[in-house]
Amino acid sequence: MTNREAKAVKKLLRSLRRNWIRVWLICAIGFLSIFAVYAAYTEVSSVKRVVSMQNTPELLFSSNCMGTTLQLRRLATDTYEITVCNYDQNKPDIFDEATITYTLNAYLQVLQNEERIDITDGSKYDIYNTALNGKLSKYTIKKVYDDADGNVDQSKEFDLGTVTFKGTENNGEYPGEQLAGGRSSTDRYQIKIDPADLTLDNAQVFIYVEAIQDSGSYQGETLKGRLYGQKSSLQAAKWSGAITDTDFKTRSDYDFYNYLISGSGAGTVDILWNPEMISINEYFLSIYGSDITTQTPVVIAANDAKYGSSQFNGKYVGWNMITLNVDSTALNRYELQLFKGQSFEAFPADYSDDNNDYIVCKFTGAVTGAGE
Repeated sequence: MTNREAKAVKKLLRSLRRNWIRVWLICAIGFLSIFAVYAAYTEVSSVKRVVSMQNTPELLFSSNCMGTTLQLRRLATDTYEITVCNYDQNKPDIFDEATITYTLNAYLQVLQNEERIDITDGSKYDIYNTALNGKLSKYTIKKVYDDADGNVDQSKEFDLGTVTFKGTENNGEYPGEQLAGGRSSTDRYQIKIDPADLTLDNAQVFIYVEAIQDSGSYQGETLKGRLYGQKSSLQAAKWSGAITDTDFKTRSDYDFYNYLISGSGAGTVDILWNPEMISINEYFLSIYGSDITTQTPVVIAANDAKYGSSQFNGKYVGWNMITLNVDSTALNRYELQLFKGQSFEAFPADYSDDNNDYIVCKFTGAVTGAGE
């Protein structure tokens, strides 16, 4: 280093010592600016990752016979237990940490001229009970197990219309309809129907039940189901699929759509989908694995006997397919998510399971009855 260079360095150091506060502030501001930019970037990236996740959170408020969309269940016996739980039915080891309080309502429906009449008050009950020769008096509901060690009611008839189980009953002497948080919790109710219903070709009377969460992580969430007695019927069996997002035509910017396969009867359901338009959440294959006969999706070939070139004008050639073994007495609904493929476009108007270019369900075989 030359003398001139050495003098320049000493001069610079003297200047820095005299202005060290200013130098420190400049460095601090620079560091904070870099940190702010990084934080903003990671925040945006995190949001993108959340939106794009394929495994969506489970609803930790569930039942063996009720769902956020109406579930149907044909009863094989005249006595049946309804559950209300604080976990997902497919993952009982994942439960809500918060305490849940809820209201359970139940009432009868009578089929008349192919229309269901809600029996929600005592006057209607008397009219239809008389018309059906006292049949409605054979329907009862009671609570048989309370998770919070609360009161377990005696059998209640539907003679006053809607039967309600709620935490404020009995002047608040017990916790009521409450599920403890931090562990798997279940309340149980038992319904009885007229045993003669099990010999009917078509159900005449139905029990409609709903559980409404009053407080907890999903306040206002409603589970609902319809139960009925009816013998097995080949003609009544039916399975189909549908997008449950009613505004799907305006949701082209969403990452996925919810798809529900539901019905009654026993047999097989072939799920066919266009892989260029959509893909199926692989989580579906894992949670329903015991019911799926083709774990790896099959690509439909031109010579396929059911869906090849000679069937359906060759529409399904090149589509993917898996097959479900279904029996509505064990499970009458399957839920999955559809993710966009490379050629995805907004769903067309008048979407239906039988006429679309995305996904379709084909039901084969029937053993048990329906109740739609």
